[in-house]
Amino acid sequence: ISDIQNNHHFAPDAPTAAAMGLKAGCDTDCGGVYGGNAIAAVNRSLLSEDTIDISLKRLAKIQMRLGLFAPKAGQPYFDASKYGIAQIDTPAHQQLAYEAALQSIVLLKNERNALPLKRGLKLALVGPHVNAHEAFMSNYHGSRCASGKFECIRSPLEALTDANRGGLTSGVEGVEVNSAMNNISAAVGAAKAADAVVLFVGIDGAQEGEEHDRSNCTLPGLQPQLVEQVAALGKPTVMVLIHGGAMCLGALKDKLPTIVDAFYGGERASEALAAVLFGEYNPTGKLPVTMYPPEYLFQIPLTQMSVTAAPGRTHLYYSGTPEFAFGTGLSYSQWQLEPQLQSAAETGAAPIIEIAAAGALHVDVKLTNHGPFAGGQRVLAFVRPRHVVGAPKTAPKQRLIGYSGAQLAVGESTTLTISAQAEALAVSNEVGERVVLPGLYTLALTDGAREVTVGLRVTGVATVVEKRAF
Repeated sequence: ISDIQNNHHFAPDAPTAAAMGLKAGCDTDCGGVYGGNAIAAVNRSLLSEDTIDISLKRLAKIQMRLGLFAPKAGQPYFDASKYGIAQIDTPAHQQLAYEAALQSIVLLKNERNALPLKRGLKLALVGPHVNAHEAFMSNYHGSRCASGKFECIRSPLEALTDANRGGLTSGVEGVEVNSAMNNISAAVGAAKAADAVVLFVGIDGAQEGEEHDRSNCTLPGLQPQLVEQVAALGKPTVMVLIHGGAMCLGALKDKLPTIVDAFYGGERASEALAAVLFGEYNPTGKLPVTMYPPEYLFQIPLTQMSVTAAPGRTHLYYSGTPEFAFGTGLSYSQWQLEPQLQSAAETGAAPIIEIAAAGALHVDVKLTNHGPFAGGQRVLAFVRPRHVVGAPKTAPKQRLIGYSGAQLAVGESTTLTISAQAEALAVSNEVGERVVLPGLYTLALTDGAREVTVGLRVTGVATVVEKRAF
């Protein structure tokens, strides 16, 4: 909250900042502004006691649900057998870190089925993250290893060398993340001598972090030149992106047949990447951000905080063509989605689901894995307004209302049910109420590679599902 006064200069003083935060529904302050200035704001008639009471009640309810008002002896948080030193870094925790890394990896592009790699190849790893350890931990972490450093976190070179059994794996960084260090010729030489190449590129904590924003979203330093020269060899090449904030690839997107987004995958990231690249794990991840084209940064300044200002931010409002859309995520298998609805032949029209403005949506989807790999799949459900009377200009162009998934063998099918309350479609009106508007919508079901759509009609009258809090 102090930021809106001291850094953004949106509030003239601390009591005003406290009043603005509480009135906007921000119940707790990561700092000391509320404690010292809420009373001053009330005394200056900037804030009512009723608004403070609303925030207090919401916070107290959360604490009660956690059991923090119960006697200390009965609270699990003080039980050393559940939360003591012995429960830190257990095998179960390490396995969870591995599974989280696996599920976070997104296959964005896989032309000519360059992935999965075959073992026994002469494999060249190039790029600034070939020997990365700490980079995968992002920020807000302690010293992971007993030494106080990060050597116990495996690097991509270490993990892929082990995974490429019977083959020869080499690693040359070529460039650093963001510097003038240029050893591109050595990296290109290694790539030229290999059967296949994996590029490990991206950013790290030196480019982004809290109170450390980037001014662009492209690969920094000499990385674009490295990518271009390796791509020009025409070898089977996989580009792996390591980053936190969204990236923009520009022309590089079309120069390589295969792109994998690995983000900062944590302590087991390299092992998870090896499992995906060599086909031990069929990727299931879906892109959690919108990847914009590089010119996006010239269309709207980074200092513009509005998500609706043209061309819009996030998948809810962006009106341009993304490099990769929110929810994108390929698999090594071919999947089929079939909504279980009345057919057009039976109804005489395109299938439409009807729900009441105060009701709920339940849609069944038959999911089939046509192979050639067993694996998991996640189906996302988006709703897009088509003809909705009274919809505000700032209404999202789409929203994610639910998802479901399954693990299937080759040739196996299952039926998933995705459910959501109609209030998931609510929009804010001019007085701050959340309202479900009747009208015609499109329900889009996607596996991250393709989508099927059906009509969705919301019947009844406009229904307020959330009143103003103050």
